[in-house]
Amino acid sequence: MIILKLCIYLAGIGHSGLGAEDLSNKLYRFCLRSICLNKDDDSILMHASLIIPEDVIILFSLSGKTATIVETAKLAKKNNAKIAVVTSQDKTELVTYADWTFNIVSSGLYEAQEIFISPLFAITYFNDLVTTYLLKSKHKDWYLENRIKTNKVMLNCKGKCN
Repeated sequence: MIILKLCIYLAGIGHSGLGAEDLSNKLYRFCLRSICLNKDDDSILMHASLIIPEDVIILFSLSGKTATIVETAKLAKKNNAKIAVVTSQDKTELVTYADWTFNIVSSGLYEAQEIFISPLFAITYFNDLVTTYLLKSKHKDWYLENRIKTNKVMLNCKGKCN
């Protein structure tokens, strides 16, 4: 059994928040301690102020300019946590706080002719890359075992646990 001390926090606003929630759920179902902080701006900032150096926070901001997410990065950096930023803009203040930056392509935010293309495509692809990485790691059997456990619970609960 793998015992993880770190906690993975995830945050984003709007479409980015949906991506953070999706990845948090995927990580949690692999038995990784992940918490999505998307309740409200105050909650995100409050949690960021309490993050410890052993923690990781993954911040989603396609524009790289979302004020709450930038402030969250500042607080997490002040607490010496590791920060990963998922963005489509690599020349923003947010990126300056990142230990890791993942640039994704999301032109739908910036070009009027592509306004109907969901930015969630790029975020979902990133989330699937993270999952794929876990399933290629030396702990893949442990991750899969936990995923199977959660799948069984969900299948057994359908319609009965509402």
